[in-house]
Amino acid sequence: MIASRFPKMRRTLPVGLCVQAASEEDRETLAWMLTTCLTELRAILGEAESSDPLSNYPWFDEYFSDPTRSPLLITEAGEVIGFALVRQLDRRVHQLAEFFIGQQHRRCGLGRSAATLVFGRFPGPWSVEYDSRNEPAARFWTGFTGARTPTKSESTDTSCRLALTFTAGSDGSLE
Repeated sequence: MIASRFPKMRRTLPVGLCVQAASEEDRETLAWMLTTCLTELRAILGEAESSDPLSNYPWFDEYFSDPTRSPLLITEAGEVIGFALVRQLDRRVHQLAEFFIGQQHRRCGLGRSAATLVFGRFPGPWSVEYDSRNEPAARFWTGFTGARTPTKSESTDTSCRLALTFTAGSDGSLE
């Protein structure tokens, strides 16, 4: 796999990168990847490990039954390397609820390319939220969206959710 052997390599057009709807048959793969994502997030935020991270994610099953939610798998050359969970907030606005690229596939442009494909699937207004304590997410999303400044969407004593809003074209470009 090219990304593993050359982690610093940047590709403008990743060969074989695909974003596809996850089916019921993909549920186990998506559950495993979401568990990995949530475990990694807890470590970044300094939270205690959970024996079953999915038990703290009550919306997982809704992604396979609610037509306003879209579970997506990100593949490269047929190998699942990540996922995205998208939900429609109203008739126009989509929210990227979760976005994850496996560690061995990071820092080579695949995340940026995959995000572009996800946004292009659902052209129009978007919201991307992340915890202000999640520095890797903050760097990725502010870099991806350019000079946009995140706004506070929710705050507690220990954290602050930041939101980036933008409009995506059908090619995934941001306006």
